[in-house]
Amino acid sequence: MKNVLLYALFFLSATATSGQDTPEQIITRFFDTYQRSTISEAVGYIFNTNKWMDPVDLNVLKTRAEGAVSRDLVGKYFGYEPLTKRTAGTCYVYYSYLVRFSRQPFRFNFQFYKPDKVWQLQHFSLEDNFTEELEEAGKLYRIPEKN
Repeated sequence: MKNVLLYALFFLSATATSGQDTPEQIITRFFDTYQRSTISEAVGYIFNTNKWMDPVDLNVLKTRAEGAVSRDLVGKYFGYEPLTKRTAGTCYVYYSYLVRFSRQPFRFNFQFYKPDKVWQLQHFSLEDNFTEELEEAGKLYRIPEKN
């Protein structure tokens, strides 16, 4: 019984976020959770930062994420690197990360909101079609003219 209680306390302390966590710390924990477990558990962790998230939406997102980045489908996970960070004032921030897999890259997008003292996840998405944006950015008409 003592071991079960210790495990439960460890699990709760490892997954709970404190009021002082920054979005970067939350994202790091998200990717650490994904690396050692599953995308479903990582999504569950990050959604727990926002008490207003609907459990039904969470289950739908977990299912979609598992389908998109199943290790059987995309291969081995090699890590992540930041692509962009945008802010809207001091209480809303958007982060985009390139996530490397054997088969292809994905982009994971996180939006955080800090209504008072605690950052919470406001929106999360993942996508594999962002390469079209890179192609568009490289079009000739986007290259500035030289005077």
